[in-house]
Amino acid sequence: MELVTTPRTPAQPYDGVHLWLRFHSEQECYAVSLVRRDGQVVVKRKTPGGPANGGTYVTLGTAAATIPPDAWTPAAATVTDLPDRRVRITLELAGRRVLDVTDTAPGDLYLPGGVGVRGDNTEFMFRDFAAQPE
Repeated sequence: MELVTTPRTPAQPYDGVHLWLRFHSEQECYAVSLVRRDGQVVVKRKTPGGPANGGTYVTLGTAAATIPPDAWTPAAATVTDLPDRRVRITLELAGRRVLDVTDTAPGDLYLPGGVGVRGDNTEFMFRDFAAQPE
């Protein structure tokens, strides 16, 4: 993985590799940042209405974590429905849990959705990507 910049895309703290979980639309999903320029892993909820491509991000949890840039690092994110319409999101890197958050106000993100991978100002490779119901 290599963080990059261009004249059109200057460095941002959130540059890195991200997973979309429970993707309903570009305005409604969970974003799990596996690696970021600022050295954080982050879980955010994106809801419709706002300045970020028609949505607003709310940070649910952060932690410091570093992925070695030249090593394959297994990553696993889970989304679990909890009683009272809460949602638990966990992130493991290299078999170690680095983030565990509970969304107490998920709205429609309590419902299933798609998954995806995104990179911002990042050149990266991935393999063995799989999504499965819990």
